[in-house]
Amino acid sequence: MRKWITFNENSNQLFLKRLVQSTAKVKCATILYDASKISSGCYHTLQSESILAALDVVEEIQKPISELKESLTKADWYFGFLSYDLKNELFPNLRTNRTARIEFPNLYFFRPKWIIRFLNGQWQIGYDSDYDSERTALEQIDIIKGQSITNHVQDLRPDMQPAISKELYMEHVRSLQEHIQRGNIYEVNYCMEFFAEELKIDPAQAFFKFTERFPMPFSAFLKYGNKYAVSASPERYLTKKGNKIYSMPMKGTAPRGETPEADAIILDQLKKSLKERSENIMITDLVRNDLSHVAAKGSVKVEELCNAYAFPNLYQVVSTISAELKNPDDWVSPISHSFPMGSMTGAPKISAMQLIDEFEPRKRGLFSGSVGYITPEKDFDFNVMIRTLFYDKEKKTASYWAGSAITALANAEDEYNECMLKAGMVLGG
Repeated sequence: MRKWITFNENSNQLFLKRLVQSTAKVKCATILYDASKISSGCYHTLQSESILAALDVVEEIQKPISELKESLTKADWYFGFLSYDLKNELFPNLRTNRTARIEFPNLYFFRPKWIIRFLNGQWQIGYDSDYDSERTALEQIDIIKGQSITNHVQDLRPDMQPAISKELYMEHVRSLQEHIQRGNIYEVNYCMEFFAEELKIDPAQAFFKFTERFPMPFSAFLKYGNKYAVSASPERYLTKKGNKIYSMPMKGTAPRGETPEADAIILDQLKKSLKERSENIMITDLVRNDLSHVAAKGSVKVEELCNAYAFPNLYQVVSTISAELKNPDDWVSPISHSFPMGSMTGAPKISAMQLIDEFEPRKRGLFSGSVGYITPEKDFDFNVMIRTLFYDKEKKTASYWAGSAITALANAEDEYNECMLKAGMVLGG
């Protein structure tokens, strides 16, 4: 049984940094951080803990998703991730022969030794009384508070190189548009990888930089052995709250203006853009269809359609779809019927994924997968792993992906520039 202790901390930001730094000494860790403080729309109404961290392992689960419900038997918290290539289990006709530059399991969850959260203005640490006590929990807090913090900021742009040339990227976009013109697909999310080898990175420092420069609602720090994922994600994949589920696909991007006047013009153009709106609506329809498989009859609802949210450096167009579950006890089915998220595949989903496998030169791995948690009540919240740096500390290899939606209206040059914008914005010093 997990017990909780409340403790005081003078500086939340400093303690968060020490918390991230402390992960160097544990096998696995997940830290989820809502740095955005968005006060409007569904981002605000669906907010949960602003900081939720899991350190070290009591129990590990790495099985097919069909066995997930039977494997997570404890009335406890579980943290973990779903890699994009879990699709091959969910859609047996899909095959991926390529490898990811940094490999993660398709599915991994762990029950943590320690849970630390900042909830309603209070810090708490949770421990399993079968393994630990109030004394050892307080000792763990002291260990975290004793971590030293460095402030080295690394500009990764000179080291991270595109895995494909601009010419090949544009050729692929034109080929994908030919598939659209033939009616094979309506939209596909085509992504390009940036990578570096023999690169030494401090993942904790990268996370500090990401969250300070880009305070996003679904930021995540993941450690899995010697592999790391450092994410400044703005997008929610799926959350379950009681008998309701919510998905928030994000499609439509524009850079922020340098002045308030320019910013207002860009926002107005984004709202009126036929291309951006059509991208979002196509994926909204796809998500509605995905959720209808597990929803009570007539309960699928679009809570907000094409709402433009302001983030640092970018505007993003987001829609929110909700549904009531016809079987609330079957909490795995909403995931298995909607993963991978439509915003990272395209429509129709299977055809889009087949083309992604054909044109993208590597497996995506954890990119465009999801990191999140499952509560003792089997509620959950999962992000979309975009704006994410992946790092293999043992091999000194780094990987970062950026993509965009390719439609009939897309311009290959513009799509390439959007990928470069997304990459340069996050990887810069």
